[in-house]
Amino acid sequence: MDNTDRNYILLAMNSDAIEFLSEHRSAPLSLFFGFFNFLGEVEGFILIVALIYAVYDKDLAVRLSVLVLLTMTLNHLLKITIQNPRPFVSEGTFLEKWDVSPFKARELVTEFSTPSGHAMSGSVFYGYLAAALRSPWFYNAAFCIIFLIGLARPYIGVHYIEDILLGWAIGALIVVAALRYWLLIGDRWQKMSLTTQLLSLVMLTVAVWLASLLAKGGSVENLSVPYLSYFGFLTGIVIAMPLERARIRFDPKSSSIAFKLLRGVGTIVLVMIPVLIIDEIVEPALALNTYVGHLLYFMGYTIAALLGFAGAPWIFVKIGWVEVSDT
Repeated sequence: MDNTDRNYILLAMNSDAIEFLSEHRSAPLSLFFGFFNFLGEVEGFILIVALIYAVYDKDLAVRLSVLVLLTMTLNHLLKITIQNPRPFVSEGTFLEKWDVSPFKARELVTEFSTPSGHAMSGSVFYGYLAAALRSPWFYNAAFCIIFLIGLARPYIGVHYIEDILLGWAIGALIVVAALRYWLLIGDRWQKMSLTTQLLSLVMLTVAVWLASLLAKGGSVENLSVPYLSYFGFLTGIVIAMPLERARIRFDPKSSSIAFKLLRGVGTIVLVMIPVLIIDEIVEPALALNTYVGHLLYFMGYTIAALLGFAGAPWIFVKIGWVEVSDT
């Protein structure tokens, strides 16, 4: 059985469930699932991480960032290996069947479907966060968030039910592995020099870019590059954290609730500025699939991480919104 036949069978297996969901949409339901869909987007993760970093726990914010970004990269590699098209793409009806904007549809149609990145990364992000917080109420909240993020994807028509189940399963395995091996891996990573860390990230970025290019038959046309934002943000974190530890050393739990709220909002604003610039300026360039556009995309998210993990706390220390830690 060749790849085309396999994809066709997968489409046929899930067509009834996806059709049912697409025929029972409503404005309130679309708004409801749109919110949880956002919680499983890169932008949603960034907002939550920025808040945790600015007002609660720096190390937890970094662990969550690294873990979810690597998970999304793994998801991308799985997708380009399996190469299963999204629902309604083969029939050419995705513009009518998907509950997304035409601009978003043009982006999603260049990506593959299996497994679901939202289900996979959502499981890892909120599952690991729940394990770290060890709060009974948040365990329940995390389960509901993970479930609704997964359900949102078939609802808007961009994933099969099987994609969600597979994403949840892989995500759960990653959380278990992270809880068991994080300290060991983190210790080995910290023993590497900053130059070695950055070179490793650049080499991995290029390798994934080349693998993606090969998956498209060597053509840069309609090449999906979401992983460039993942590696860009990771690179920014790797650069920012030594700067923060050596020159800033802010205490996220210090100061009043009012200052914590201001720090949280300020961090989000600084992180989102380059992200919004990417959406308004770089995305149109990426639509042309230029190499310069790819590089700008990577650099934009690098700057976003630098502003959030080093720039924001430096500003807050200077204006007295946060205290400096002794450790």
